[in-house]
Amino acid sequence: MVQHLRQRGCEQISLELTDCLLMDSTFLGTLARFACEGLTLEQGPPSLRFRLINANERITEMLDNLCVMELFTLAACQEPFAEALEPAPQDPGVSRQEATRNALEAHLTLTAIAPCNQPKFKDVLQFFAEQLQEFETAPPANPHQA
Repeated sequence: MVQHLRQRGCEQISLELTDCLLMDSTFLGTLARFACEGLTLEQGPPSLRFRLINANERITEMLDNLCVMELFTLAACQEPFAEALEPAPQDPGVSRQEATRNALEAHLTLTAIAPCNQPKFKDVLQFFAEQLQEFETAPPANPHQA
């Protein structure tokens, strides 16, 4: 979805979080990875900015604790979203292997942004790396086997 929006020239994604009680580290790491992609080119402004609207205290604490707050713009909005909204295209889904790879990359992003996150995610990184290794070394499934 994010790549689709980039291709269309989108410069900002707003996520309305009123009903979002918790954001896990995989989702946050994925957002951080997308937010950082534009920063590596000549250290200019990011090519895509994320605005988090009505993030609760738990989410803002997580952003701060994982040292990624500066990647996002936080905003509060009491009125219903007045801006023109476009539904995101439906994602066809991903395989378990791809989901594992995405989770590993998300946590690697969080540790690359802030090395102080390394001890927090050491076991998670090891788990996802081992899972990914198992997927990659497993023989292909036989569709004719019952």
